[in-house]
Amino acid sequence: MFLLIALNSKLDDSLLKMNYDPTLGQLGNEKAFGGIHLEWENFPPNQVERIYEVSRSKNGGDWEKVSLDPTDDEFAPIRVLNVYPEVTTKSNFYYYVNATNSISTSSVSIDKSSALKVWLEGGKIGSTTFQPAGAWNNKRKIFVDVVPFASWNSNPVGYMYNNRTGNDGKGPYDVTFLGTWDSNNGKKPSSTALEAIKKYLGDGYGFVAGHDTVDSKTQNTMMNLGKEYFGINPTGNAPYLWYAEKATIWKTGFLTMFPNYLGGIGTNLTIKKTHTSYQEIDGATLWMTLYDSSWSQSSITSNGYTKNSFIYLSSYGNAAFVQTGHSNCESEWDERKILANTVFSMAHKTKLNHLNDQVAWDYDAPEIPTLNVVAIKRFEEGRAPNKKKYANFTIQFDAEDIGTTYKYKVNETISKDYVQPRTSIIAKSGMKYICYKIDQSETTEINPVEHKSTCHDYTEKYQDTFKLQRQVYYIHTFSMDNNDNYSPVLHYKVDANLLSTQTFSMDYVDVNTHDFITKCLKIIAWMYLSFE
Repeated sequence: MFLLIALNSKLDDSLLKMNYDPTLGQLGNEKAFGGIHLEWENFPPNQVERIYEVSRSKNGGDWEKVSLDPTDDEFAPIRVLNVYPEVTTKSNFYYYVNATNSISTSSVSIDKSSALKVWLEGGKIGSTTFQPAGAWNNKRKIFVDVVPFASWNSNPVGYMYNNRTGNDGKGPYDVTFLGTWDSNNGKKPSSTALEAIKKYLGDGYGFVAGHDTVDSKTQNTMMNLGKEYFGINPTGNAPYLWYAEKATIWKTGFLTMFPNYLGGIGTNLTIKKTHTSYQEIDGATLWMTLYDSSWSQSSITSNGYTKNSFIYLSSYGNAAFVQTGHSNCESEWDERKILANTVFSMAHKTKLNHLNDQVAWDYDAPEIPTLNVVAIKRFEEGRAPNKKKYANFTIQFDAEDIGTTYKYKVNETISKDYVQPRTSIIAKSGMKYICYKIDQSETTEINPVEHKSTCHDYTEKYQDTFKLQRQVYYIHTFSMDNNDNYSPVLHYKVDANLLSTQTFSMDYVDVNTHDFITKCLKIIAWMYLSFE
């Protein structure tokens, strides 16, 4: 193929254009952290339909798929298949009608276990109105079709791959969701369905499993898929039947940002009652844990439980596991937003030839500040015998933002052709603060949270003047970039007793070893006399 040959030529680089955009990566109504806009020429040139996946490598690390961008007006909504177990409890559903942009006035009476459609699209269940959790700026970005478990279980490939309909024609669903009812109401996938799930995941589509659908010591409704396909140890070091109605964020990223900003690390979100089931993280990414203030800390400690023992939400490639479902399709607004974000982050296929990577941020700390003495002025204050000798030290602080380096690969999934430029791009947010404090303690620690007053707006070669007596001082300093990454604190020793006419020795203490390292700095104002 032409593109495979082109991988060894400069033409390869021209197929994909990359640009850092500081306005991307906005957290709700908060600041934007930046991102990278990708745009490529359609390939192969003679192919009628093209479906692309984009992967990124950060700082030379492993490749991971890039989730789609809900902020793109050209983006076609994600299509989700909700496989619901048949239950005796029925509800009247008033669905959102896309053609009229309104909620239908007529209801459909089906199993309550199919509520995910209204949760994500919006609508009514009985007399209760649900806002669309899968919307961005009031535009619905997720559409859900529902199918009874028995129908899907007898023809899983047919439903997941061929039964989707929409403006862009028939085709596979982007994501399949199974398990919003406790224990999936005892419905267990057939061996044929399990093989279909494996194929579906292998082909790059997303799969979300709910409460009791990933195997554990007491449940095996997904049989042996837990460890290999969900990164979860079903018989791990985790408790059973510890109940909670809160989920705590442990990791932030695309999943906690789009289409709903859920909060930062440590945020507690309200969910309906659910519980642990012996499952422990074993390779998966842990996003949220279950939390309840009544849990015994001594039991947690004595059993050696960690955050990995209290999974609420985890992901493993394009598969996700969430503990929603125990309360039989009752949900909280926080919970519905979590489900919408989870579904969205499992979708990676697009027919567009452009994509915003909304989480290609500058994650790396800037350089530790370097200090240079640019002037020293000697003077005295007071009268004998109380006269004191001083010097004004003018010190220059400088630091540069390092940024985070990304590489990208665009794969066309039908032809299997791909483009992988040799070039990389750096997401660099730029310098924000130089922070410092001077005192007579060798190891004073400062940080941007508790010591914000020590931070000063960054300008190139920032300077400040310190009035010092003939004593030993320490300058504690760090730098911060516009994404709030900050460097380690460096402790510079300033011995004013050793002031000389041409050079002045400042020692700094390594933040890790606390060894003294000599750093000699030239003084421009060498003509000033010493204290002697």
